[in-house]
Amino acid sequence: MNGEQVEEVLLGQPSTITTVSDTSVHKDERVSDHLAEALSELEKSVIDRFNNQEQFNQHLLELLQCEQEKVERLTELLMKQTEAAASLSPAVQAQSRKQADHLTERRVKRQLESEALELWLNKPAPERTKRNVLFQRKEDNEAKEKFVRDYVLEHYVSRLNEEFNRS
Repeated sequence: MNGEQVEEVLLGQPSTITTVSDTSVHKDERVSDHLAEALSELEKSVIDRFNNQEQFNQHLLELLQCEQEKVERLTELLMKQTEAAASLSPAVQAQSRKQADHLTERRVKRQLESEALELWLNKPAPERTKRNVLFQRKEDNEAKEKFVRDYVLEHYVSRLNEEFNRS
């Protein structure tokens, strides 16, 4: 059947409406008493939850305000420290920079000495040693010291320039 055929069949039949009424007044009163009691309990529960939520929200607001005060105090302290650091005299700043430069120079020199010693140890034994007694050989300390000194002198300036250009 299509839509038009269904409408024709429905229009051709009489419509019936049935109403059912309960004549029991006591039953309605009991139901309405139970509903009123349940609604009253529900209302109390909702009010309690609302009050609890209000207390919780108030507590959160107090915590937030406390944290905000801490942040403000820390920000103020940081600003004071920044001002104090900026107000250091140029002489103190120059001395601090001089010390940092000196430490960088010492570190570069130690690195170069370490590299030179590694290169020295990688040399063949005849280049590193000299005859001590008839068939014995011992490390040539003078040659080692000269090798390290020469290596450091050769690479010192370029390595320092690299370090200072990084910072």
